[in-house]
Amino acid sequence: MKTRRQFLTATAILPVVAAVASMPPVAQGAAINPDAEILSAFQAYSDAYRQIDIIRDEKDPGQEAAYEAMYGAWDRIEATMPQTAAGLAAYLKVAFRSIAESMEADEAVIYGKPLNDVELRCCGEKMLWKLIQHLEGGAA
Repeated sequence: MKTRRQFLTATAILPVVAAVASMPPVAQGAAINPDAEILSAFQAYSDAYRQIDIIRDEKDPGQEAAYEAMYGAWDRIEATMPQTAAGLAAYLKVAFRSIAESMEADEAVIYGKPLNDVELRCCGEKMLWKLIQHLEGGAA
């Protein structure tokens, strides 16, 4: 059974995908990346997750700080509408990780490990992961 946050995340990403899909990619060499905030927040999100993974001790105050940093980065990502394929991929990765709720999904999103269809629980997860891969220029 999905949590309310997962359901809302899954429902909220559809308009984002539709809006960004029609946008042209940012020209190479452009001075300002319109998704700099999302990409920076995604990096902070990933770094915080890695820190949590390293600490592992729930009583360590560093872990609480890392969780706060991760969810603060989540909030920054959620509050920003992506403008490019890279920004949309980062946005969707956070949503995908929340929906998939598996170690394999975490390792794919955070550490860049390969993820195959067998490791995904439903066709919606498969579709979302294929879209993320497509946006990042990988095989879909």
